[in-house]
Amino acid sequence: MADAINITDYILDRVFEIKYEDLEPEAIERAKERLIDSMGVLAIGATIPDTRATVEMVAASGGVEEASVATFGIKLPMEAAAFLNAIIMRSYDFEAIDAESIEVAGPTTAAHISGTTVPTALVAAEAMHASGKDLLRALILGDDLTARALNAGCFSVHDNFDGNGTANLLGSTLIASLLLGLTKEETKGALAVAINEMSGSMQTVFEKTVIFKFPISASAKNGIFAAKLAKSGYVDCLSDPINGPRGFFTLYYTNPKPEMMLEKYGEHFIADCVIKPWPSCRATHASIDSILNALDGKCYEPEEVKEINVHITQGSKNFVGQGFKFGMDKNFQGAFSIDFLVATAVLRGNVKAAFFTPEMMTEDRLGKMLEKVNLIPDQPAGTTSFKVDSEIILTDGTVLEYHTTYPLGDYYRSRMTEEQFYAKYYDNIEFGGRVSKENADAMVAMIKDLENLDDCAKLMDLIR
Repeated sequence: MADAINITDYILDRVFEIKYEDLEPEAIERAKERLIDSMGVLAIGATIPDTRATVEMVAASGGVEEASVATFGIKLPMEAAAFLNAIIMRSYDFEAIDAESIEVAGPTTAAHISGTTVPTALVAAEAMHASGKDLLRALILGDDLTARALNAGCFSVHDNFDGNGTANLLGSTLIASLLLGLTKEETKGALAVAINEMSGSMQTVFEKTVIFKFPISASAKNGIFAAKLAKSGYVDCLSDPINGPRGFFTLYYTNPKPEMMLEKYGEHFIADCVIKPWPSCRATHASIDSILNALDGKCYEPEEVKEINVHITQGSKNFVGQGFKFGMDKNFQGAFSIDFLVATAVLRGNVKAAFFTPEMMTEDRLGKMLEKVNLIPDQPAGTTSFKVDSEIILTDGTVLEYHTTYPLGDYYRSRMTEEQFYAKYYDNIEFGGRVSKENADAMVAMIKDLENLDDCAKLMDLIR
């Protein structure tokens, strides 16, 4: 089917037929949930020094005041605002993740779609004074396109190209094109621009470097730029930017299955399906989940603990179990380290963004607890990274154990309760310190009733 059909045309023909009323009610409610979660995650980004430095650098160039930079009280051109809001949102690796499959409750694909698409949608909707319905339609269609591209590309974290810098750009370009009012032909031109803007190395994650935040943010900026460029007349389109010769799939993916893009297209809309309970890489969550369940609400000092054994797969150890050198004080260094996260969980009884400050990351008690952690890669080959056995052996001989099959946060398998969801949101609001409780409440109320909002600039005013 993929060989006989121009996939880009097929998708865009349907995109321009789909109205807000055609969207699944569940897709709308889940998009609202991701937006509320995203607002809480945006609220904490300014606590990171490298994020503040990035905002200052980009803001120094100035430009027309089109859209807000969350929590910084400034407006910049759309591209700059989208880039910075995505950086802010990615600062703690705490945004919604994991592309669901077309099959309901089927296997997920590693993804950070919302970290690109939500900032793009918020920025473009604010600048264009779009309605809440327009924002939701664009966001749901953009999320769906990205999730389908990642599924069809068979993306893996062990690939060379980062999906955040490739597939995410398809979604952000579609979102920007819809909200900026492009025609179908202009949108196709924007997608042709987009495949020439893509990049991003997965090595930035393996080496735990701050540049891991760049691909997701570049996709937000580049999607808006591609749409603006196409709207200005840059529409001499490629025949099929997604699946044509040297198109998206052949450029960036090794063994794609392009036909998956079209399965139930326009009937069922997919997106990120995990709301993260902890500010760290999803591949660490099973270990955190297992340890916290073993602790059962308690925490311990280093002298009370003899050893902490976490049984994981070899793949998890290679990816996020490479060890944590005590003295590291950057939040992203901890976010990709099972060792750090397990030690933090036992010492503090939870894992929160507030625990990733340089002072807490270099506390002597943490250093002593790290010495107790043993990562044992003995889970059977072929099992998922979500199966973890943990045991905390106390100095008095007590053994605390727990087996995790699937960690908290997945919409279908282990959905957070409403209480857990809002606890995360308001914890972030409080820790960020830049958004009032009154505004936080107002954002929740506005997003819950987003289909009746006449101007999305009103929403962004609450988080400026």
